[in-house]
Amino acid sequence: NDDKHPVEVMVIGKFPWADEISAGRNWVGESGRIWKTHVYDAGLSPDNWYATNVCKIKPPGNAKNISVKLLKDMLPFLYYELSLCRPRYILCMGADALRALFGRSIKHDDSRGAILDWAWRDAEGKVLWKSKVVSTIIPSQVLAQPEMGPALHSDLQLFCKLVAEGAQKVDDGIRDYRIVETLPQLDELVDFLIQRNTRELAIDCEWAGDHPGGDPQRNYLRSIQLAWDEGCAVYLKFT
Repeated sequence: NDDKHPVEVMVIGKFPWADEISAGRNWVGESGRIWKTHVYDAGLSPDNWYATNVCKIKPPGNAKNISVKLLKDMLPFLYYELSLCRPRYILCMGADALRALFGRSIKHDDSRGAILDWAWRDAEGKVLWKSKVVSTIIPSQVLAQPEMGPALHSDLQLFCKLVAEGAQKVDDGIRDYRIVETLPQLDELVDFLIQRNTRELAIDCEWAGDHPGGDPQRNYLRSIQLAWDEGCAVYLKFT
């Protein structure tokens, strides 16, 4: 995006799950589907977000928690990623991700629903860049406790609103941006383009890799973006 923030959004999870290791991608499997559904419902796409984990491997013995020693070994890799990406916004998925940034004294439950400020400092304590941080639960928790679904939804709505509002401030040249999800909306868009005598369109297709049928080797069309003038575009979302 710019020299100060090469990455707009970074998502930090706990560790890769079996489905993600098998597919070689993030956000696959049932928990990934739940997570992406909430983000898409907020009107954003996570496909261009930078995804990583506190722990780069699944803990030995299929342990559900990261040991203190393993966390100590893994944190330098996360900080290296942060130093390169310098994200404008960070979404922490779970307590481990939040504590990796703010230390073990921070309370995850007390931090949810709030927008936190996190700063990268040099050896002398000078702030080099800052990030806005939102923390939520890990999606797999919703699988085990479906009643936690509204909590995940609320946190992701807050984060997506933060990202969307920031994008509008950065790019105030947007004059007309639409999201089309239904056939009536598509008909309305076609009529609009015909009425304005549109002769040229810029088209960008967005593909996703985790096929709904479960075959990770097959891709499918996620969305199409059309632009008909400077600052004027539409996002065609497929469900």
